[in-house]
Amino acid sequence: MLLIPKNQKFSHHSKGDFHRLCGPRNHDRQLERITLERQGCLIPHLGRNESIRKDAWDFFKAWREDADARTSPVLGRLLVNRVGWKHMTRPGRRAERIVQSWMLLGAAKEMVRQCKRVYQLGRAKQTIFYDGNIHTQDYLGLRALVSFPYRHESVVQVILKRSRLLSPSGCSEEREKIWFYSVYELRRGAAYFV
Repeated sequence: MLLIPKNQKFSHHSKGDFHRLCGPRNHDRQLERITLERQGCLIPHLGRNESIRKDAWDFFKAWREDADARTSPVLGRLLVNRVGWKHMTRPGRRAERIVQSWMLLGAAKEMVRQCKRVYQLGRAKQTIFYDGNIHTQDYLGLRALVSFPYRHESVVQVILKRSRLLSPSGCSEEREKIWFYSVYELRRGAAYFV
């Protein structure tokens, strides 16, 4: 028997408490599952004259050149260029976070190709120009439960940066660019993308 005082009623505000009590595993079951093969991962070459940075940059460049690998089924073709690389390797970011992002590049590549659910992250920033054009910039997320060939599975999130220019004129012209921006594991410490 469970006795609950009358002043402690269950209501819509209790939902968050139950969610925290149960943990994030319930949401993990709803995520898309991606299984990586060894050849799709960034496996650094170890040796005296080898560099993880060079291996990561080579993997990144190969991804950038492969148009099919950077095409999302929902968002279309993404830009994989120095915008994402500079963000991941920016000054002030801890070395272990940079290496973690590099090691997750293979997962990011597969998630871009396979994920069909896109999450809005934060609010869009909007700028209205004198000619009436509206520029919006926002961040999108792809989440998946990724199985690695060399370690346990993990929830991985890919951050995409989107920039759109909307024209107020009669033509509904919209120019949009979406960049790969970052990748990290959701529950391995706090990760901020801005």
